[in-house]
Amino acid sequence: MGLKLGQHVSRWQAWRAKNTVLKAIYGDEEEQFKRLWNFCVQREGFKSGCRRIVGMDGCYLKTKRGGQLLVTVGIYPNNNIFPIAYGLVDVENKSSWEWFLNHLYEHIRYGVGDENGQNEWTFMSDK
Repeated sequence: MGLKLGQHVSRWQAWRAKNTVLKAIYGDEEEQFKRLWNFCVQREGFKSGCRRIVGMDGCYLKTKRGGQLLVTVGIYPNNNIFPIAYGLVDVENKSSWEWFLNHLYEHIRYGVGDENGQNEWTFMSDK
């Protein structure tokens, strides 16, 4: 950049410019976090129409805070994917999945059953 335009740009200036552009494109992380869906709406939608198959996965978050996003999704009868729950953890390991799934279980076990009161689920993971 310095050779083409005759200007010197330090790493700090380039980093600040990059972050300013990314913030303009994607928005502020705190503002995005405030806009997360209400979990109760997701739970009611899940209970009303999803199959009893739950997919689970985790992905890296490429933000200044890092961490990983754990996600569970259900499948509607028309084969559309429905987000059930998501959680932010420092690392994806056995204890973080146990924490996440225990919270998920606490939220979906009440009032989710067939006419006989059965709560049978199939959980799928890539692990």
